[in-house]
This record gives sequence, C-alpha cells and structure tokens, in this order.
Amino acid sequence: MERDRIISNALSNIKNLRHTLSKWFMDCPFHNIDRQSLVGWLAYAFYSKELQELNDKEYEEFYSLIQKIEIDYQLRIADDEVTNTISHMKHILDPVRVIFRPLALYFLTNTLLNGIISSSIFYLRGYQFMHIGHLSFWTYHDETCNAEEEEEDPIIFFHGIGADLIMYQPFIARIHKEFSRRHRIILISMRCICMRYPSLKDIPNMSETIHSIQLIFDYYQLKKAIFIGHSNADSNPSLSFDFINKYPLLKKLIIWYQRVSNENEADENKDKFLNHFIDTITDNLTKSKNNFRYSNSIKNFALSLYILGGKLTYEFLRLNLPGSLPHLSLLNSLISSSDSRISEGEFRFDQLQKHFDSLNVQYAFGSEDCTGIVKRIKYDSTTNTFTGFPSLLDRGVPIKSYYQTDSFDALKLWFNSIDKASLLNVHMIQPVQSTDNSSIPSPYLLSAYGIDNTATANDILQRWWYIFNQSLQRNIRIIGFSTDADPKYLRAMRLMSGFLGALPNFQVHQHPQAFQIKIRSHWSWFYLREQQLLLFFQDPTHLVTKWRNRLLSATAELCLGNQSISINHLHDIIENDTYSKLDHGLTKSDINPKDRQNFSSCLKLTSNDLFNILNATADTRGTLLYFQVLKMIIVAYIEKTTTIVERLRSAWCVVFFCRLWFTWIKFKTFNLTQTRNNNKSRYFITQPAYLSVEINAHNLLYLILLVKQKQLPPQALNIPIFNSQACESIFRNTRALSGIYSTIVNFTVHDFLRRAQRLSLLNDIKCKQLHSGSVDKLVFPVHYKHRVERQSSFTHSQLEIDEIDIERVITDAYHHAVDMLEGLDILNLLEKKHVLGLKPLSEYLFRQLNSNSQKHNYSSQISNIDDEVFESDDDNDEDGDDTTNDLSMNEDNDDSSINNDYTDEDEQNNTQDLINTTKKDFSGVKVADKVEPHIEHTYCKVKLNHDTKFLHKQTACWLLTEEKIQCFDDCLHLLNGRFNQLHTLCVDLVHIHHPHEILNQDDLPNLKCFSLSCYLTTSFYNALILPLLYRMSNLEQLGLYIAITINTAFIDGNHLKKDIINRMSRLNQFTFYIHSFMFNCNQLDFPSTEDIQRTFIDFPNNNIISYVDYFPEAKEKELPVINYKSQNEKQSYESNNDSQNLSLIEYSFLNELAIVKIHDDYIEQFLFNTKTYLQNNVLHINYESLQRVTHNFTRENARTNCAKINKLKLYGEATCPNSSLQEYFPYAKISYLGRF
Repeated sequence: MERDRIISNALSNIKNLRHTLSKWFMDCPFHNIDRQSLVGWLAYAFYSKELQELNDKEYEEFYSLIQKIEIDYQLRIADDEVTNTISHMKHILDPVRVIFRPLALYFLTNTLLNGIISSSIFYLRGYQFMHIGHLSFWTYHDETCNAEEEEEDPIIFFHGIGADLIMYQPFIARIHKEFSRRHRIILISMRCICMRYPSLKDIPNMSETIHSIQLIFDYYQLKKAIFIGHSNADSNPSLSFDFINKYPLLKKLIIWYQRVSNENEADENKDKFLNHFIDTITDNLTKSKNNFRYSNSIKNFALSLYILGGKLTYEFLRLNLPGSLPHLSLLNSLISSSDSRISEGEFRFDQLQKHFDSLNVQYAFGSEDCTGIVKRIKYDSTTNTFTGFPSLLDRGVPIKSYYQTDSFDALKLWFNSIDKASLLNVHMIQPVQSTDNSSIPSPYLLSAYGIDNTATANDILQRWWYIFNQSLQRNIRIIGFSTDADPKYLRAMRLMSGFLGALPNFQVHQHPQAFQIKIRSHWSWFYLREQQLLLFFQDPTHLVTKWRNRLLSATAELCLGNQSISINHLHDIIENDTYSKLDHGLTKSDINPKDRQNFSSCLKLTSNDLFNILNATADTRGTLLYFQVLKMIIVAYIEKTTTIVERLRSAWCVVFFCRLWFTWIKFKTFNLTQTRNNNKSRYFITQPAYLSVEINAHNLLYLILLVKQKQLPPQALNIPIFNSQACESIFRNTRALSGIYSTIVNFTVHDFLRRAQRLSLLNDIKCKQLHSGSVDKLVFPVHYKHRVERQSSFTHSQLEIDEIDIERVITDAYHHAVDMLEGLDILNLLEKKHVLGLKPLSEYLFRQLNSNSQKHNYSSQISNIDDEVFESDDDNDEDGDDTTNDLSMNEDNDDSSINNDYTDEDEQNNTQDLINTTKKDFSGVKVADKVEPHIEHTYCKVKLNHDTKFLHKQTACWLLTEEKIQCFDDCLHLLNGRFNQLHTLCVDLVHIHHPHEILNQDDLPNLKCFSLSCYLTTSFYNALILPLLYRMSNLEQLGLYIAITINTAFIDGNHLKKDIINRMSRLNQFTFYIHSFMFNCNQLDFPSTEDIQRTFIDFPNNNIISYVDYFPEAKEKELPVINYKSQNEKQSYESNNDSQNLSLIEYSFLNELAIVKIHDDYIEQFLFNTKTYLQNNVLHINYESLQRVTHNFTRENARTNCAKINKLKLYGEATCPNSSLQEYFPYAKISYLGRF
C-alpha cells in the first residue's frame, strides 16, 4: 500500500507520462513499450530483480499497478512481447540481489548511501551543507580564485526524483571539474517535495519553495543564476533568469511572493486565501486532471461561488481557470452529504444543537411565517416522498414523509382528492449572541413544509409547545416567538401568555422552566401575568406597514378629537407647487394603497422634513400625531441604535396613546347621519394592530425585567433581531437563487427545500469562517448599508439595566402621550368620564377588553383545544390590511387519514395500475422495462398497454399534473420557452391583468392554431393581447372570445383588419366574439349597429353578427341577471298534461355547469336523470341548495347524474366533507370555495 502511494505521488508530478516513459526506455517510442518490459523496469526499482526472477505474487502486484496507471492517466500500455529488443535504465540501489526487499530496507539503504557515502564525497570536495528556509542544500565556492577574476553566474542544480544526489555523482563531478573555479555551485535536493512522501509532514508548497530560493539568493547576494533541473520529461535541463525574464508572469509571481512574505510578518492572515488559490492552480497544472486536489478552503470557496453565482457562472470560471475549481460532481456530492439537507416537515433539532454548540450559545428566539408558492407536486428521490401536498398535522406538527407510495393509483388518488399546498410555512431560530462574541449569529432554518389555508390557533399552540420542549431537551432555551400579526397567531399568543385570555385547565406557565418576575407593587397598567413560559413579539415591520395601510384604507375614517387623519393631507403636499420632492421626499407610490408591504415608504412618512411641513398647518395635526406615533414604533423595535430606556419609553407611549384614543372613541357620540352604520371601528386602527402594540410593549417590559432580575443575560435585549424578518429574508434569498436564464421568481415546495439547503450550507460556511482560526478565510461582500448590521449594537451593561427606574419611565411615557393629545377635545371628555389618569384609564380599558374577549378555553390538555371558542369578531381585520393574511380560520375534519377509501390491498395490487397510450417509443421519458434494485424504490410499477413497465415517480407527477392557466401571467409563463415546439394552444382565462414581470418576448414561429377566451372584462387589449398575437408570425387559425373596455372606439371590422388580419399573412381562419364596453358620457356621435356591420362587408364567408346597445342613464357598470323565482310551470311537463314527460335533454358538449344563484327547480332540472343527461362535468353549486334538492344526499333521482361529476365546487357555508356527500359524488374532487 505504501509503495502504491509513493509511486502515485511521484507520477502525479509528471506532466507528460508518455514522454517520460520513453526516456526511461532509451527514447523508445511509447507504443513499443509493452507490459512485460514495464514490469521489468518496476522489478529493478522495487525488488532489484530480473524479470524472470519475479514470483506470481510480485507479477500480480505490478500488473495491478500498471492497470491503475492506465485508468488514472487514460493510457493504453501495449500487450506483452511487442518487441524483444527494448531496454531500459535500471535503478539498482544496492549491489546485493535479494529475493525480496521490504520498503523499510529500501529507505535504510537510501539513508546509508545518501547520509554517509554521499555526504563524505561532498565534504571531501569542499562542499558545505546549508539549510535556508524550507530547503537543504550543498554549496561550493572557490575562495582561492584571484580577486581580479570576475565571478560568473552561479550554477544551481535541482533534483526531485529517485535516490537523491548519489545518483548524480558523475554528473556533479563533471560540473565541479569544469565550472567550480569561476562559478558558485549549489546542489538542491527536492526529492521529498516533488514526490510528496505521504509519511512526511509539513512538506512546503510551491510558494514556500520559491520563497526559500529567494532567501538563498538574498543570502549570497545573487542577482541571477544558471538553473539545471533533472527531468526525464524535459530535454532542456537548464532554466536561467533569462528564461524567467522572458515570461513576466513568473517574474511578477516571484516579486509578489516576496512582498507577501514580508507583509505576512506584520499580518499573517493577509492575502492568505489568494496565496493558497494560486498554489492550488499551479500545483494542479503540473498533474493530470484525474489527480487534481483541492483543500477545504478551496472547496468552501467553490461552494460559495456556486451558490451565489449559479451553475453557469461557476462553470464559466472553472473552464477558463483550469485547476482552480473542482468539478460540479464534487460540489453536488459535498452538498448532498452535508448536514444542511432539509426534508419537508422535518424539524432539525439535532443539527440545531450542533450549530448552537459551535456558537457556544444557549438562548434563542423563534419565528414563524408563510408565503405563497407555485402549487405543483414533485418527487424527492432523496426521501422517496412527494412534495407539494399540504402537510398533515399531528398536534400541530407536520407528519414527516407522509406522502410515500409505490402505487401509481394511490398517487393518482392523491392528485384527484387533495388540493395542492398553496403556502409554505417556515420556522426560523435566531440565536442570542454569547457574552464573548460581538457579532450577531445568523438565524437557523429549523423546518419548512407546505400547508393549505386551514391552519388554526390550536395547531400553532401545539407546534410552539413541541418546539419549546424539543429544544429544551437539547439545552436550548427558546425565549419566545415572533409572527407577522396574523389574527390566529394573536389568538395563540394571547392564550399562551394569558393576555386577555387563558387556558384555565392547562397551566403552561407552571412549567418548571417558566420565567417568574417580581413586581414590588401592583401595576394597574400591566396586563401580563408574572409567570410566563414564552414571550411573544408581533413583527414590528408588519405592524408598521399595518399602521400605514390603515391610513390608506378606503373604509377607515380615522380621527383624533376634532382633527381628521387623512391621506388627502399627503396628496395636497405632493401636489402643492410650494413644495418639491426635496422638501418632503414623497412620491405617489408612497401613498399607493395597493403597495401594502412598502416599509421604505413608512420611513419616508416619519421623516423630520415631512413633520415640519405637517406642523406648519393646523388642520393636519391629527395626521402629524399619527405619523409621530408610527415613528415611535420604529424607534422602539426596529432602530438598532436606540437605548433600552428609549425603547421602553417609546413602546409604552404608543400604548397609552392608543388607550386614550380607543377610550375616547368608546365614549364619543358620532353623528349617525354622516356614517353608514354605528360601527365605531372605522375611527380607530385595526384590532390586530392595536393588540400587537399592547403585546409587544408588555413583552418588552417583561424581557427587561428578566434581565434586570438576572434570569437572562443582557444580550437578550437585542430587540431588533426578535422578529419574523428572518422568515421574510429566507423567502427573498431563496427567490433570488433563480438562475440568470430563469424568469420564475417563485418556487415550489421542492424548489424551496433544495435552495434552502444551499443557503443553509452557505450560512454554515460563513459561520465557520467567522469563528474559526483559519488563516485563509473567505471575505464575503456586504452592502454598505448593512456593513454594521451583523455587528451587535448592544452596548448595555448589566449595571445600566439595573439602574433603570421602570415606574418612572412608564409615567413619563403616559404624560408624553397625554401632552400629544392636548387641545384635541379628547382629554376633556375622558376627564368628564373620570377615566383620565394612568390608573383609572388602564383599569377601565382592562375591563372593556377583558369583557369583550372570548379567549378562554377550559380543556385539560393543549391537544384538545377547540378553536371555535377563539372566534371573535373583534379579531377580524376589517380592511384585510395584511397581504400575507390569507389563512382561513376554518378547521379541517379530525380524520387522521385523508384517503379513507384507500387500503393496503390497493397498495399490494399496484401492478394493476393501467395506463393506455398510443406511444410505442418512450425515449426522453423515464419509462423502463426493468430497473436496478437499488433505484427500484424511485419507480412505480404500472401497466402500459397491458405491458408491465417501470414509471419514474417524477414522470408520474408530470403525467398527473394538469397545467391550469387562469390568468395572463400563466399564459406568458407557458409560452416562455418551455414549449417552443407547441403547434396548437387553446387558453381559457379568468382574467387578464398586467404581468408582474417582463417575460420572454421571443417569436413563436411554430404556433399554428391559437384560441384565447377570458371570463372577465379586460382593459389590456392593446397592451397585452395584440403584442402576444404579433409574436405568432405563422399563425393560421385564430379564435378570440373576449370582453374589453375601451376609451375611444369600438373594436369593429376596420380595427380587426388593421391590427390583426393585415399583420398575419398566413391567417386563413379567424373566429371571434369581441364584446366592447365604452364608458364615455361626452361622446355625441354614436355608431349604429348598421355602421358596425358595414365594417365587416368585405370579410370572406361573412357570418358576422354585431349589435350596439347604449345606456345613457345607467350608472351601474355591471348588470347581472339572476333568476331567484321558481318556475311557474315545471318545464319538464306539458302544461295541459302533468303526467306526460317531455324528451330527455342531453348536453353532449357541456364541460362546466354553474348553477349557484338559482331556484331549486332549476337545480332539479339539471340534476334529475329523468330530465337531463349529463356527461363528466365540472359542477358549481350552492351547498345548501344541493342539500335541499337531494334531501341531504339521499334522493335517488339525482344520484345517477351526480355520480358522473368529476369536479364539484361548493359555495356557501360548507367547510368540510361528510361521508354522505362523498358517497353521492363518488368520483368527484370536491372543493369548498365559500361565499359566491
């Protein structure tokens, strides 16, 4: 084994092995060197034997070695006995012929020859042994030469292969005889360096070797030299400074290494990675590609480059910088083998523990959030599961690897009966920095999984309870959680913390690890109990945007006493010629109600410049105060430089401001004639926003008290990192990992897991670089605005926290809130009602909030919480002002299995999965007759045309996936290069809006037939529809079925000829239904129906009908015609004979039937099989009406037609299936869509 390693290391330094072997065999052509001759050469090198003296074991050893050389260097050694005349150099190190010479004896003999004999020879000749830098060498200089004789350039001899300088004694003797009088001779042995002995440590690299040579030059004051190097691969053994000067790169490298060496004495970490990178390139360039080697630092650099730049960027650099970066296969292997691998629904507590141990931290804050995703099912071969279905929850925790099956039928059943996950839920853990670390650790991705909109507060409570306990078992104390101010998160927080709610029969705060604060006196203004297991913060960024969005709401009528809070004040400032953008910094986008998550505009709204402008006008004081409170929220929770005292004062000033405002509205009598109803909520911020203000301030104070009472370290007061922005950040970063040629900015569940694994690996590399003592650290770019963000702004000492006077700060905050409201007719009313004052105000408000709250549950276990008691109108955000708040409050049924009709017998009979196809050749699709056993689990066994085949599970997903195109974005994505060979495309859209991004605008020359229909009216005919048609240069058949709004003229024949027909030379069939709407009351010259019809007079095969209707007095933009009355006479009977049936009506071409808002008689007409014959249709219907007509799903007359329905979409109050409904529609995929 050692012999193989030595020869491999030696050969790896040979640039051209073919040429080198030819030299060993007396310049014999490589193709004439046969295996037997090569074995003879190796026999002399290792055993000092002739070829015929080798035994079978030795023969086998050398032949396996030759085979390895062939594989590693892609050579082909000729078969034995090509020629009998070949000869080779024989390296016999000892004169004694032995049967077997062990490797130890080889080294012993080598030591004797080089250590004794060779040294004696050099000493006798007058050589001196020296050691400078990393090199040992012999040197000779004739001190007896005349001074007037000019000394010539020194001769430096290098040797790197074989048995050291003893082999070159005749050659050295000749050099000494001819040149020693006028040349200094330096003999350098680099055998250990070149052959890379595995038994030796600290072998110098190339840069260190070059530096050592430079030190020799400096020591002897040499400027240039004649280099002689031993190399069997190079016929020119000399290398002079003239050669180095000929190539500036070599000279500059030497100069650079010299400068780096000098600078490293002051800073040994400077440019270390660059040094290492150059060494790697130069070292690998002297080897074959199969022997390229990369250190851990190069691998980390390559992984970081691949993750940040993508595959194309990485390959571009690797191919153009040979030897610098490893192949992609190595990177994929590193990624797949790392601990950063993420599986759907898996909580990575063990990896979290390792991460915390490496950081030496114990405390952390959790966050949870969800985001919309692309609804698509994909197969994950690493876990053998299907991702994209909503995770099934067990006590709030997703069941890992639930969607696993080898049956195509089972997968098909899932596709037909389970809606795809529309949201991705993630959990992030933010470590609290240790006392000996000034940098803020990056948040850690704990888990990610797909969900639907049926999550409840019950699920959230149980999930937090699970995360807390599992973390605690690993010595990680979760201090609390942060979310995005969604109402169901608020419910869970209030129950868990006992804030205006409680779990009377499940005392979570009595946990042994619960926090306990001590309050010296009763604080009437403090609503939180003294014992808390967890603390909670609603994300302040979401809270700030909610505050802004409330101002922009069309239903809000905010007011403070006699002052209104209006967006019109900002409109007036922007439109006022007195002010420019330099004065206020606002744009119209800052007050755009549709841009609901614009945090940067919130910062603009709280600028001092805007405050000065608002303060100059008396009528805008209400708006000014509203923005000043908004700034206090930012100061309290978001700004990083705020002192802890100022955080506390600002947070509670906002609380008291809201309490005064809310109480004034409760007592204020508004003029009902000026309002639509008596709902006072329009005058105040939304309920989730107000509760978030209260919860955040209470938990901030509680956290300060924990530090003050030394239950938590002072680092726990780094408030700006305790939010759910870690979730938002990973969503942004994951979307940003799309390739440069990809226009898809969103992801599926599978895409997120794959990308998040790379992000976790990148963060792990950054973390190790930050905390390791490595000298070749990587430097990552940081935006100038964020250069100090990861450095802790925490400067508070324990002594400073101890000196905070809590009661004084709270009192100051209350008086500041009162002063802000002075002169607004608010304080007078509160004083009149005897609630003005810190104690009476707080006690009154507590009674009001507590009496209205329904947040109580009397279950004995947390797993039995009934979410129905949580429902409260007070918690509904009437404006829906949070765009991420799209989670339904309806609960799923309690069935543990979604597919109750699926049994183990179905799994056993998976060979009966039958797929019919006319295709015979399945090239390009993963369908095989047989597969290897180790990958068989990634395939489904199916019947294709009654032949047993193996279908890859990802191919099965592709086969079962239906491309649903509902909006114009979907259509553009479909035509974005994925289906360039598409011949025919028929698109049925729900709406046409402007796309969210600019997509591929290339031509579609292969498209011959195109049909576009849209359910809703669009105003983008000229902006979107026509440009799309112009991309179809070879279109032959076109169908347009759309309703559009226009400003100037109807779409008639003239428009169609100019805009479509004349621009499509190959169009031979054009079918259309175009309904134009014009809303222009000032137009006087209206075209008649005849005028419109005449524009089509020259159309070939003219079968066109057109008509124009005018409604000069109409104010409605939409006129729905809905029949709620019953039939006067049942239409399925003749009026003169009720016993005689009319013929059965058959709808052969009906695809989708919507009978939502009609009388029950019409439902009977369509569903009864005695009146109508339906095909496999999609049915839209009201649940209550269906229940009445079918007599609670028992009526036999409708059972036949209902059994044919393949998709049932229910409207109304139904939220969960029942067995009778499923039995009545046995083959239907049932969806619950709420109110129509």
